Amino acid sequence: MKSVVIIGNAPHTLISFRLDLIEDLIKKGNKVYAFSTNYSPKQKKIIEDIGAIPVEYEVSRSGINPFKELTVILNLKKLFEKHKIDAILAYFIKPVIYASIAARLAKVPNTNSMIAGLGYTFTKVPSKKIEAKRLALKGILKGLFKIALSFNQKCSSKTRMIYSIS
Repeated sequence: MKSVVIIGNAPHTLISFRLDLIEDLIKKGNKVYAFSTNYSPKQKKIIEDIGAIPVEYEVSRSGINPFKELTVILNLKKLFEKHKIDAILAYFIKPVIYASIAARLAKVPNTNSMIAGLGYTFTKVPSKKIEAKRLALKGILKGLFKIALSFNQKCSSKTRMIYSIS
């Protein structure tokens, strides 16, 4: 039996968009961990009822404190090692970056990422005050994506597009 992590940053997205995938992985004999933040009791029950294991981890969706962000990576590494994870599918910006790096540190043999959209950082914002922050963050994220995705075994063509965005 393989241990698989599906990791996002909001439980409703696991339920709305990844539930079928989780069910299929379980039917194929995998032990599936659904990593997310801030599960409600109802959301945990939905995940448990299909046979997956909900696991909460802490991450601020908009935080940029490098020390707190590094702590997230180290905590994910510990969780991956604790559960002896064989494969990971991460989606959304922070889970992709942090889980990919943590998986590499934890020697997870199969790491995959899916980026469905680029979000605030890679879209134009009319405010000049916000623009400077966005441009700085964009440069940092491009570097982090390059590092994190280099640890992935599989990347979709959409994921590779991040490098060509200027």
